[in-house]
Amino acid sequence: MKRKLAFAALALSAACSYAPPGSCTVDSDCGAGLSCTSEVCVACPAGICPAIKVIPATGGAVSLYTTPFSTFSSLTANFPAGSVPAGTTAQLVYVPFATVPAPNPRNVYVTAFELKTDGVTQFSSPIRVSGINVSTLHSSTVLIVAKVQPDGSWVDTITAITGGASGFRTLRPSTKLPGILGPGKYVAYLPARGSSTVVADFGVALCADDGSGVGLQVISLYDDDGAVLATPSSSALRLNGGDLDGASLTPDGSQGVLVDGANLVDFFSDVGSGFPTESATEIDIANYGGDGDAIAVLPNGDEAIVSGDTNSLVVISGIVGAMPRLAIAIPLPDTRDGLVMSNDGRVLLARGQTGLTVFSVASVPSSPGPLGGNTAHSFTQTGDFPNALNPTGEDGRDGMGCDPADSSRAVIVGNGSIQMLTGLPGSPTLGSVLPIAGVNQAFAISLTEDGQRAIVGTNAGLVMFTGVDTGSLQQTGAPFNPGFTVGGQRFTLASAGVPTLGITLDGKYVVVMTGSGNGVLLTIPIQANGFGAPVGQLNGVSVPNNDQILMH
Repeated sequence: MKRKLAFAALALSAACSYAPPGSCTVDSDCGAGLSCTSEVCVACPAGICPAIKVIPATGGAVSLYTTPFSTFSSLTANFPAGSVPAGTTAQLVYVPFATVPAPNPRNVYVTAFELKTDGVTQFSSPIRVSGINVSTLHSSTVLIVAKVQPDGSWVDTITAITGGASGFRTLRPSTKLPGILGPGKYVAYLPARGSSTVVADFGVALCADDGSGVGLQVISLYDDDGAVLATPSSSALRLNGGDLDGASLTPDGSQGVLVDGANLVDFFSDVGSGFPTESATEIDIANYGGDGDAIAVLPNGDEAIVSGDTNSLVVISGIVGAMPRLAIAIPLPDTRDGLVMSNDGRVLLARGQTGLTVFSVASVPSSPGPLGGNTAHSFTQTGDFPNALNPTGEDGRDGMGCDPADSSRAVIVGNGSIQMLTGLPGSPTLGSVLPIAGVNQAFAISLTEDGQRAIVGTNAGLVMFTGVDTGSLQQTGAPFNPGFTVGGQRFTLASAGVPTLGITLDGKYVVVMTGSGNGVLLTIPIQANGFGAPVGQLNGVSVPNNDQILMH
């Protein structure tokens, strides 16, 4: 086969010389919508011929210009430096969606393409894909790019987000979605409502102000190629209420919910753009508490459980449809102001100064609740532990973490100690209290995606524990207490402690906030049995008093 040359959409109207079959050497010998294949002019799929480019060591992009959607549209595959060997020939082929098997006919198609790389079956790093004028979806809509398998099934590889000019761009890889790592046939689509719980990785940390008046802080941690920023960028969404506390996002990141100390639940969207917008809708939960403290969204994205710091929780439904309403109340044995929901939506933990309560959550047929909104889940209390460790702080997650890989396990911290829960949700068992060496207070905890390690924020710095997956916790070393400089003055994490932290979705970094230096956020590498020196630092952040940071 002779090398084929890419063509621009504007050239489609130019005069072409048509070669008889068997005599072409390059695409330009053929006409519009024809490609020179084995010295024969053949029709290209939907009249759109492949684009081809040799990728140098520094990386490069191959762009396919198309016309089915508009007068000028394009699809681009961007190869970062080193992702393929220098000199690799990359080819981008338009694929008519009618030829792609559709496992769920309710999915909304955006575009499909085939990526070919001569002699390369695996990329060293994920490539980015973007398009212009390929979608009429609302800006900041989260899409999924899936690889089409030989049997016609789709395997999700990466999330994407729509943006300006009706285009889209792929987001960062996470531990569950590794990205486009090899040639093959791919489709970009919007999942049918309720069919997917894939979590979008925007590479941001969201943190409510806890009463400082700053608003909801949205802090971007990476650049477009996924490299960590030495100085993260930040914006803030000023919501109507004050004392902003617990926040949560739907798994696809399309909708956010937040509760404040005035007992108001606010809604927001467009987090993926880095500049979220507030909805005009607000829900008052004053009948179910005196101080809104925590909120947790179920994996279906349409229901959220809210704590008003009293002896009942309340469920809000209709989030995805932008018509939220109170649905049902959930009684509690006592005040519980912190909430955590497991990734699979089977376990709900509620914690306060007088104990910890466990609920088993199950899907049920959707039906109207006594408060007006529909609910599609039941909540059954399976355990209450008044002798559990007391949290050091309140609000948000209250120092709780569910195992992302196994919802039968959870870990809590407080009073300088750590404690495990096993047998969740039906037969919860509370383990023994394990003091944390070198620590007086433990505020926050987050678990790695593989469910093997727990990272704890304390008054003395960061502490790592292994053995979460085995139920036998082991501290890996002394508290990690790195130094950093603000305004020419040196500080450490222990100067003011770590009230909140979270792990990035790619599993590479723990993001901590500390009051040291008048409010600092640090991005710290996670290593096998400890941590590396901070690689990102943002000064002047508003640090909450409680464990409220949210990674997405």
